[in-house]
Amino acid sequence: MEVIRLLEGFAAALDGRLHLHLRRPRRCMAACYEGGAFYTPHRDNDLDPSTGELKNRRALTAIFYANDPDWTIEQGGALRCHPNVGPAAGSAQPLKPSQEVPMPEAAGAVDILPSGGRVVLFDSRRLLHEVLPAKDRRWAISVWFVTEDASAA
Repeated sequence: MEVIRLLEGFAAALDGRLHLHLRRPRRCMAACYEGGAFYTPHRDNDLDPSTGELKNRRALTAIFYANDPDWTIEQGGALRCHPNVGPAAGSAQPLKPSQEVPMPEAAGAVDILPSGGRVVLFDSRRLLHEVLPAKDRRWAISVWFVTEDASAA
């Protein structure tokens, strides 16, 4: 519960400055990656190609890492962010069902090690991200702050 309160505090401070109209989450996710586990590139809230609408109300993703604070790149499991890959939800036309989504290139990517105590916040609708294969056990607690209106900026 302390981690959830910590993440809520970060979100409240950000909301106070940017007026995002964030709502407290109803649930969170605790994830453990090990033995080469990874997660493919995705956004936490993206456009549905068939409707052009956002798939959910997620606006802000907050992640807390509960690992060794001295996590190394050799241990794997980095959060790889692709800040320059489009289309970004809400700012581009949705893909048509016949279009393929290209896999992002590592060039221009930003890798964030899941060092214990680290907190990462990002726009759920815009940031394409993935989890690289973890060689050691990797723990993360994720919370998605939502908005009342899924189309809100």
